[in-house]
Amino acid sequence: MAEYIHDESEDEDDYTYTSSMNQTVTHRVLRTRKPGVFTIKRKVAGRTKTAEYYETKNIPNARIVNAITGFPYMSDDGKIKYNIGSRSEDLLFKVKLITGENKNASAILFYDSPEQYERHQFLNLSENIKQDWQRKMLLANRNKK
Repeated sequence: MAEYIHDESEDEDDYTYTSSMNQTVTHRVLRTRKPGVFTIKRKVAGRTKTAEYYETKNIPNARIVNAITGFPYMSDDGKIKYNIGSRSEDLLFKVKLITGENKNASAILFYDSPEQYERHQFLNLSENIKQDWQRKMLLANRNKK
């Protein structure tokens, strides 16, 4: 179980914990004034990496936005907007961020694919997770026609 230490300062917050592999990990959240957007600094292999996140509100019919760009998702022809609670959720890779890094209980993030998530989060997913999502997405594509 990870133990979080919260260090509050004027413009940023640090969350430090020891991972299950006994590595000390520090996440720094920079406060932002835009609602639904937050920035996290993470130490990865001894180097500090920064990422900005755009959160999708977990409210029925809320617009789904890309976690990296903040742009709303919609069909290729622009006629169908992707909303929370719709079948369009299954076309995207959905993640619930529950690390406490963004000073909320959790954040819902959507990505085009597991690989986009890996690049943005500086980590690697198992092949099983990627294959499960691929099957789910293909089934959702078949069902939308």
